[in-house]
Amino acid sequence: MKKSISLIVCFFLTQSLLSNPDNSTGYHIQYEKGNSQYSDTLFSFIMISIAPNLRTYYDLQSNGSSHMVQLDPNTPSNIHAAFMYSPNRDSLVSSRRTVYCFSSDYGFTWSAYNSITGNTSAGFPVMLIMSDGSALIGNHTKLGGTIERAQWFADVGPGAAAFIQLDPGIYGSAAALWPVGIQTKMLNNQTKFVFVAGNMLNRSLSLSSSNFSGYIPEPQISNSFRCAMAKSENGKIGLAYIMEGSLTAGKVSFKESTDDGITWSAPVLIWDPLSNNNYGAYNGIDVGYSGETPNVVFETVKYVTNIPDILQTAKIQFWSPALNSGIPIVIDSSNNMIGTNPQSDGYAAVCRPVIGYINSNPKTSIVVYEKARLDTGSNGNNYFDVWYRYSTNSGNTWGVYNRITNIYGDLSDYRYASISDFNDYIQGYFYVNLLFQRDTIAGSNVNGLDNSSAKMYFCRIQHNQLSFPGVININSNIPNSFLLKQNFPNPFNPKTNIDFDIPKESVVKLTVYNSQGKVIAVLVDQNLTAGSYRVDWNAEIFSSGIYFYTISAGKYYEAKKMVLIR
Repeated sequence: MKKSISLIVCFFLTQSLLSNPDNSTGYHIQYEKGNSQYSDTLFSFIMISIAPNLRTYYDLQSNGSSHMVQLDPNTPSNIHAAFMYSPNRDSLVSSRRTVYCFSSDYGFTWSAYNSITGNTSAGFPVMLIMSDGSALIGNHTKLGGTIERAQWFADVGPGAAAFIQLDPGIYGSAAALWPVGIQTKMLNNQTKFVFVAGNMLNRSLSLSSSNFSGYIPEPQISNSFRCAMAKSENGKIGLAYIMEGSLTAGKVSFKESTDDGITWSAPVLIWDPLSNNNYGAYNGIDVGYSGETPNVVFETVKYVTNIPDILQTAKIQFWSPALNSGIPIVIDSSNNMIGTNPQSDGYAAVCRPVIGYINSNPKTSIVVYEKARLDTGSNGNNYFDVWYRYSTNSGNTWGVYNRITNIYGDLSDYRYASISDFNDYIQGYFYVNLLFQRDTIAGSNVNGLDNSSAKMYFCRIQHNQLSFPGVININSNIPNSFLLKQNFPNPFNPKTNIDFDIPKESVVKLTVYNSQGKVIAVLVDQNLTAGSYRVDWNAEIFSSGIYFYTISAGKYYEAKKMVLIR
């Protein structure tokens, strides 16, 4: 067991760099955004290597959205993580191991333990937390047999690192790989956890022995690394998945179980490429619950004769049955930016979304994803950054785009971002707990690119409790041109709405002036993807009179008049 000591990293949401990086295990940086509209979005974070001695050549941590870190909602100081590690460049798979790490002080220090499968190859872990706070790790390994297959490892207690092997075996002659699962609400439930491996469902009936209900084929599921599972507050289990694509690639469906995975509802089709200009889901997908309401996030790319074109525009989609009549909205888009990477890496220009929530306020949801940069390495592949957006009202409105990597120092490649399903709230601040991989080379060493070794980094972000401006995406269609519409109602007292159209991703600023030309409010000042938007203005503190509002987006500028009557 080895300890890594972290350093506090401070950020104010801005752009002026005030101090330098500290050392290889962490950053110490401050910067601030000079817009008073977001002056309440003060945040700080720590960012450290959780196992600095375990630089890994196996830098393909996941084939889809990653689930490698979890905070215990009942003991939020306890944070658990798992990742793949391979020390040998010449034997990546045979030396590949799943490593477990644990922190009992909110991620400030970490214990890095040895492989959970000893000297047997293992990889592609997923981390769950049982109701008693103990870790449950799924991965695939040959341990105890000759066929590599999905297996689970249950810790005997929080942070004990004494894992019990739970082996569901194989189905016929088929070996299911890449397990993804979710724990049930209570340990005393007959079903302890539910999981998908390959395209088969299974349930665990014990945490002390290999007792499973048996695999049930689910032919609609394309593969388990293209699906995700979540649990609601009351114990419903949700399963979101990218469908098997022999007929139409890129469809997304969702279904639920109210009896711990024994029976399931009829699937709901939430995305169909045939209705969306042949844009379909690719590799990244995740699901969570805002209370009892499911949320699904996934990436979409253009499909050409059922083949994904990762060099065209990619988008991050957010779906909730309670939002936008059940039609997904766009969280972010690469627009015309491409991310050149080997097709085998499975990385579109914006991709791999994951979703988490604040434990005390499930309406606060955080979507984390990776996005390509314009910088390329010596191999011609784009570097990637970790970004996130979040909403305090179940996805009805979203805050600014936040990039948390490559703020300072040498350029690095950041991928495989994971977020804890639940995140903590302490004395007026809420926290976001992330794990991701940092590499010096853009692209995957596993798939034959330049020889490099990567490290896993933990990031804990502290936020003030936020309230966002009411910027709402009101239409998923892309407008043909820029347009600023007349506010309504007009005249108004004291609230009015302003709609505008953005045909391409732009930094948009919408400003309100009084009759003397003085700026009295900035309603929007942020990057927005193409779409139609609405923002509200509450003029309760202002007197009757004529006011003007303007919009600027790139070279586009327009102004209109409105009247406040008391």
